[in-house]
Amino acid sequence: MNNLERFKIAYLKAVSILMLLVCTFNGYAQDTLVKQIPQGFVTGIKQDQSIQFKGIPYAKAPVDALRWRPPVAPESFAGPLVADQFGPACPQRNGNLTQSENCLTLNIFTPEPPTNLSETSLPVLVWIHGGGYVAGSGNIKPDSHKNWTDNGIILVTFNYRLGALGIFAPGALDLPDGNNFSVMDMVAALKWIKTNIGAFGGDPNRVTIAGGSAGGMAIQMLMVNQESRGLFQGAIAQSGYGAWPLPRVSSVIELAGSPDAQTISDKIAMRALNAAQDSINSASLYALPADKLVSAIDGFHVPIVDGKTLPEEPAIMFMQGKQHDVPYISGGNSFDGSVYPYSGVPAEHLLSLMGNQKAQAEKFYGLTTPSIQALPYQHLFGDLRYVIAAKITSQSMNRIGQAGYRYFFDYVSDAQQYPNGANHAAETYFLFRPDNVPVLNKMRQYWYNFIKSHNPNGDNLPAWPNLTDKNSQWLKISDKISATSQVREDKLKVLEKVFLQRTRGVIKQ
Repeated sequence: MNNLERFKIAYLKAVSILMLLVCTFNGYAQDTLVKQIPQGFVTGIKQDQSIQFKGIPYAKAPVDALRWRPPVAPESFAGPLVADQFGPACPQRNGNLTQSENCLTLNIFTPEPPTNLSETSLPVLVWIHGGGYVAGSGNIKPDSHKNWTDNGIILVTFNYRLGALGIFAPGALDLPDGNNFSVMDMVAALKWIKTNIGAFGGDPNRVTIAGGSAGGMAIQMLMVNQESRGLFQGAIAQSGYGAWPLPRVSSVIELAGSPDAQTISDKIAMRALNAAQDSINSASLYALPADKLVSAIDGFHVPIVDGKTLPEEPAIMFMQGKQHDVPYISGGNSFDGSVYPYSGVPAEHLLSLMGNQKAQAEKFYGLTTPSIQALPYQHLFGDLRYVIAAKITSQSMNRIGQAGYRYFFDYVSDAQQYPNGANHAAETYFLFRPDNVPVLNKMRQYWYNFIKSHNPNGDNLPAWPNLTDKNSQWLKISDKISATSQVREDKLKVLEKVFLQRTRGVIKQ
């Protein structure tokens, strides 16, 4: 280290200390608005009865040579970081968000001291956003943190790379660390939280990860990702799709009916560059503007079984007993298929996945002419992509002797008037809303209890049974809450057979 570098470090430390003194002099308590972490000092804001720290980098910008590479630890701040604004969202089709490839930031919402809480280190909820791996961000609406912070829980949200910037396996790129950069980002964010959340009043040994849809899938992937072991102590996967057939790279075991990851990625690259495959190389891909890669994907994007960040499909690994040994909740909604028209998955493809169970699926779902707009196919998609994954992964927790809980959300408010059931992500919506409805208050209380103690049960709540070999009950959340063994029993039996037949070549390994 030369003298100039030493001077720069000393200068930054001096400025940070001065900023800290200024904040204290102006009446801001050091332990509320100003935090010191290895990157430097962070100043938050008081808002909505909470202390908020927004836009904190948890990794370097994944740009230039760092595009399609694992996240790199962030640099020290060039002076105190005023964390009062959300960082840019990762590139996506949502034109309402400020976007940039420099998007790997997180946000922390803590209860506002003084508080009557007896705990000095609070439980932490890390919420992973959904959006089909093509949209979404850690930006949340004002007040939507309050269900958590008002109940003594620290909420953390973050961004992760999306689309082909986050999941990519073209033949023109050498990607030795894997293909799911979005998962690498998630692990990096969790490592940052493990190291730093204590400075914000959080307990690094009481972290629960949760998410819905793509976020629910993220939870199921993190449950089987080796790099994430020990970074969380509880997990909640809401409408995840860990039993859905995923693209695979050539280096992993073949699985009949699974798409080829390179073929999918090469097609994305050709659309983005408007070029033939033989003219695509590494330099041309790195030179692409992000928006070209964003527009090259239709419908949802899905993770890749790459043998590294995702060793195998999550539901397979759950059934092999290779998931992390932490308490786990998983569930789905009665009309998860409401998103089917946006998925980009043809109805004919759903039928092809049925194999020798096609006639049974047609019988129980009332399938007729294949159409992405047909209600029976929407219901099939919702159950096949989301609900069956909840059933399989939650029941598999007994293979490792760990608590597993399963729910089925079927509540529809009078204002919504959805005739086909609870839409995809409906329970997520209510978790972040202040609606004072008895059944929703009870549902939220299960989540609070689980985050605090990793057991959802508590006083004045209907019992939510832990799944065992002898018990396979669901907690059904509708106009009332009750445990039941019967949720679409005939349909889900068919879909479980479909999964087991599709995966029989690897499920016993």
